[in-house]
Amino acid sequence: MATTSATFRMALECSSSTRVISCRDTSVQFISAAATASSFSPKLRPKRIMMISSSSSSSSSSHNTNNAPPGPILLVGVTGGTGRSVLGGLLAAGIHNSSLKVLTRNPQGSAAKWFEAQGVGVIAGDLDDADSLNNVVQGVRAIYCHATSKDGAKADPEGEIRAERLAKAAASAGVEHIVYNSSGSAGFGISQVEQKVMIESIFKDSGIPTTNLRATLFMEEFWKVYTRPQILKGTFPFSMPSHKPLQLVAVKDVGLAAGVSLKNPKEYGGFSLELAGDELTPLQMCEAFSQAQGGLKVNHSRPPKFLFWFFNRDLYRIATFLSDHGYTADIANCRERFPGILKFDQFLQLTKWGDASRMYADGFQY
Repeated sequence: MATTSATFRMALECSSSTRVISCRDTSVQFISAAATASSFSPKLRPKRIMMISSSSSSSSSSHNTNNAPPGPILLVGVTGGTGRSVLGGLLAAGIHNSSLKVLTRNPQGSAAKWFEAQGVGVIAGDLDDADSLNNVVQGVRAIYCHATSKDGAKADPEGEIRAERLAKAAASAGVEHIVYNSSGSAGFGISQVEQKVMIESIFKDSGIPTTNLRATLFMEEFWKVYTRPQILKGTFPFSMPSHKPLQLVAVKDVGLAAGVSLKNPKEYGGFSLELAGDELTPLQMCEAFSQAQGGLKVNHSRPPKFLFWFFNRDLYRIATFLSDHGYTADIANCRERFPGILKFDQFLQLTKWGDASRMYADGFQY
């Protein structure tokens, strides 16, 4: 989910233990992928139809279609682990690395050096510094915004302020298109997700045509140190019913969808889409894990979600959302629009899931 990794990580850590005291406290850092701030309001709950566009047509986009005018594309919030995965998708969509430049506060840091090694430009700037942003966005045609704040146990109010700062600078500089890594599951009181909704509104109010890619649960979450070792040993701890479908998307495919959108601004400007590449139940995921790791049987365990209430209310809300509701992406439409979007078994195969020597923290490319 573009819900936060940190919350999701806490859920898995709690799920993995039969003793409540083994769960980390709520100060643990969040991850992702993805979300929007503001207090819970039932009015924000999305309708079942997640396609929002000025056109009623669901025309598919080819990776080779290029209606976009030339010009640099600024990548914002991509220097973390999930953000870097986006680059592979952008390149797969046909975006040339020479047209990309990454915003970073530390152009001499390891993340910046990594992007430079991929042939991507690096530019110094800070979302907390309006003057630096005004300079950075000059001459930029489009922006891909992956995140405006770090993962945390709750939504960081600064995330909205940074989005406003970025939107103001972009509008003043004549930026023509924004693609935003947002989140599905709005309207259920998950603070990071509700903040994503607020940031969508900030970008919309700037007057710049914006594409909101509302990610479902990131497949990469299962690679993290708080869950993969247990799965490799035969237990998949996850607090949702064994037969309840769960929609998933690879972070790389957020980049793929972003690349297609950036190449086709006339079609995707002002467009919102809940994004998923596959849908499986926890039992089906156990089968996929088993096949990917040489046939070792993997069993699903489901701790009661009420335990999460005592550790983090967002964590409880996520568990409730996944158990009682779920994402509503039109997967067939996503596959039509973004050819090559991964299914879960393909993701496990490409990432060499069964190789226990591979670690997410060592650098995750596929």
